[in-house]
Amino acid sequence: MTTHADLEARWRALGKVANGIMPTVIPLDPIPNDLTVFETDLRILARHVDALVKAYADYFTERTGHKIEARYTDDQLLSALDGNLLFEFQDAAEQLAQDLADAAA
Repeated sequence: MTTHADLEARWRALGKVANGIMPTVIPLDPIPNDLTVFETDLRILARHVDALVKAYADYFTERTGHKIEARYTDDQLLSALDGNLLFEFQDAAEQLAQDLADAAA
C-alpha cells in the first residue's frame, strides 16, 4: 500500500539523490569511454524519478480504485532516455572510437 507519506519520502529521496550527483566531466580530448560513463548520472536520476512516478500511480489507484497499467508507469524516464539521449551518447562514443581507429591507421 502506497501512502501520502510514501510519496513524501520518495520526493525526499529524490532530492537527496539529485543533491548528491556530481555531473561527470567530459575532457576536452575525450576517449570513447569518457562519453559512455556520462550516462551514469542520468540512469541514477531516472531510477529514482521512475520510482516516484510508480508511487504516484500506486497511490492514485489505491485512493480511487482506478487501475493504471504498468506500461504507463514502469521505467518511463529511463525508457525515454534509453531510446533517445542515451542512444546518442553511445552512438557518439562509437563514432569517436571509429574516428580514433581511422586516425591511427
